[in-house]
Amino acid sequence: MNSYSILEFKHFPSILGQSITLDENILFFKAHGTKYNPLERPSFFGEIDNASKYLKAGRKLGVFSTKKKIKLLDIRYVCQIINDLILLRQDNTVIIGYMTLALSFGLVSLYKQLNLYKNRYTSTLKDDKRYEKIIEYYNNYEKSTEKYFWQNPIELQGIRIGETNNDVESTIILKEIFGNFFDGIISPVIFSPYFDENNIPNEILLFEPSNCVNEVENIINLNNKNNITSISIKDIIKNNNINLFSVPYFMKSNEETYFQYGGVSYKKNKIDYIYDKNDLLNTYYENNKKQVKELEKQGKKFKKNMFDKNSKKEDYMFLRNEKLETDIFIRYV
Repeated sequence: MNSYSILEFKHFPSILGQSITLDENILFFKAHGTKYNPLERPSFFGEIDNASKYLKAGRKLGVFSTKKKIKLLDIRYVCQIINDLILLRQDNTVIIGYMTLALSFGLVSLYKQLNLYKNRYTSTLKDDKRYEKIIEYYNNYEKSTEKYFWQNPIELQGIRIGETNNDVESTIILKEIFGNFFDGIISPVIFSPYFDENNIPNEILLFEPSNCVNEVENIINLNNKNNITSISIKDIIKNNNINLFSVPYFMKSNEETYFQYGGVSYKKNKIDYIYDKNDLLNTYYENNKKQVKELEKQGKKFKKNMFDKNSKKEDYMFLRNEKLETDIFIRYV
């Protein structure tokens, strides 16, 4: 009988410049229905407590075990890579894809992120109270006199937004950029003022789940702990000698949140609009084939800019700085 491990990964320091390798027989969890194969498309997995929140009629709690060593990238490192990619672009054909990722992961300033949100959702959510509430959160957060001490006091950085539709589109792009090199992305609990407890739960995104995990709920008894141990990602980091030259990821937990967008709300502010990214991923692939091809094209262009040695890449940051220096020189000489 195999010995399994349940991974604890709610909080861990930033892993920059390296991937995280997970061994075989580590358990992941997700609630899923029977309409789609839970492993045939990119999919999100979590710890058992988060996965259980998505259980409802017609769904079951799936238990999955890694069937090989898998390589994951820290979402915080992914965000740094994406920002580098936009500077390395050889043209502006990747801008739409970048805006999608920037909106999901707060890659731009809070002010710019708010404008991106308005541009994307003003027409589709104009009669929807959720849209008004999101804008209200932005404005309150930006105007708050109590800023988090690690943030830039000049201009607030954007925030991770788990808006499900945009997250689904981001997933398709991320798979095209990173899927040939890594099995997926791992994310700790991330601060966001739009969710209960002010955070988005930790999760693992697998680009090709069928290559990484097997469903094992029929051969494993979660109530029998004899062959199940708990393993912390911090132990994995230590055992793999990963260099932690990074700034700790601070959290703020003493605010009240009055609005829930996506995920499952378990406070009194329950709303009818509850989405599961995995369900939406499946239906998106089925119902939006043209958009999927366009998103895949965006991701491929990002990757091409990284590895195509025949294309001339402009260093936009260098050109910008050079122009600034020229302007300053002209202005003051």
